[in-house]
Amino acid sequence: MDHEYSYAYTELVIRDPKAERHYRTVDPRKLEFRRGTVICLSGNAATDLKSANSFAKMAQTNLDLMFKSKDGKNALDYVDIFGVKYARRSKNYGCGFMTKDFSNQLTNAMLKLLTDQNGHRLPVDQAKQNFSRITFFTYCYGNLCLNDIIDLLNEKLLDLGYTAEEVTSINNASMEVSFAGLNPAENRLPSVRVLSFNDPVVSSDLSYLEANDPKIQNLDGIALHQDPIGQLYGRSRCNATAPSIQVISSNLIDLEHGFHVIYNDHNIKCVSFNKDWKLNPCEINHENFAPSNNAKCTAESMAIATCFGVTHSLNNLHTEVYQPHQWDELVDDLQFNIDSYAPKKLSHLKTEFTSEQIKTMTDYYRRELNNPLPGFRMDDGLTITNKEAGLKTNIDAAPLQYNGDHLKD
Repeated sequence: MDHEYSYAYTELVIRDPKAERHYRTVDPRKLEFRRGTVICLSGNAATDLKSANSFAKMAQTNLDLMFKSKDGKNALDYVDIFGVKYARRSKNYGCGFMTKDFSNQLTNAMLKLLTDQNGHRLPVDQAKQNFSRITFFTYCYGNLCLNDIIDLLNEKLLDLGYTAEEVTSINNASMEVSFAGLNPAENRLPSVRVLSFNDPVVSSDLSYLEANDPKIQNLDGIALHQDPIGQLYGRSRCNATAPSIQVISSNLIDLEHGFHVIYNDHNIKCVSFNKDWKLNPCEINHENFAPSNNAKCTAESMAIATCFGVTHSLNNLHTEVYQPHQWDELVDDLQFNIDSYAPKKLSHLKTEFTSEQIKTMTDYYRRELNNPLPGFRMDDGLTITNKEAGLKTNIDAAPLQYNGDHLKD
């Protein structure tokens, strides 16, 4: 790689406690999945190695719920955790994107799990068992990237002679855990999707559920919604070829501080644990705001789901035949965690914004996301006030994309 133009490349890092900064870069062309593996695809602001590593560290912290022990072992003793640094079109500015070359290299590495030494397809059960080694951990734009990766992989599997039904069954051996995922129409892998009504980037995706699912319509705290194959967010979707569980909440920042943050529920800092298993405060306009109990329960749900995916991987490493997901057990575990907070510890203090206010916020987000001008900053001083609730949102202070600065080695 020409490092002068490294900004134009998508790169892969692996968490490594022996490395100087606890991570190192990996050539995806030499990638092998010998252990349980988590591939972390962050938001499109992850355009440097530090940010890619930080998002991977978030997954590691979640997994340490299960793996950290008194003898000093942690998740990295059992699992490989990768992060992805996106390319961008100029050295100093621009949103990140995944290059076609990287997607091709990553899917070629995955194909090694699904073919024999001569490049021929494996028996389906063996392919499923091998592909179950990989769990995906995504945020925002990363959810879209994953769909593109799986679509490309599936094309290659069809070329190898797998049938469409066999490809779907192989996909269903893996799993995705996502926060604020951007794709409401496709679900290729079994997924746990964490969403907030107070995130205007994804809240419109929940409108059908709000109208048709009584649990969501009368949400009081946090609720689960299950979609079978063929549905996503309650709607029929031909590209939803795997089941999905949605963990739906709101108000991830503590409203007792008098700061309504409908715009900041898109920020993954709201659900990021530190090494002491405490939620990191969200820094907004140079002030720290405490996450709510909703955020703590939601973050625990993400950790439970990530541990479930990796447990599935490790179980299949040591069995002679493929063991499918115990999906109902995951639903029970997630519901048990939510119920442990009920009824008074969770709240759904959803502020009813006018259509004009929501349009202003949504337009502002799109302008930031797609802004081509160098040096653009969210400092317009734009303020939205809800007179009825007596609360206001300074969305000039809302850091919309994950930059990893709050996670230090």
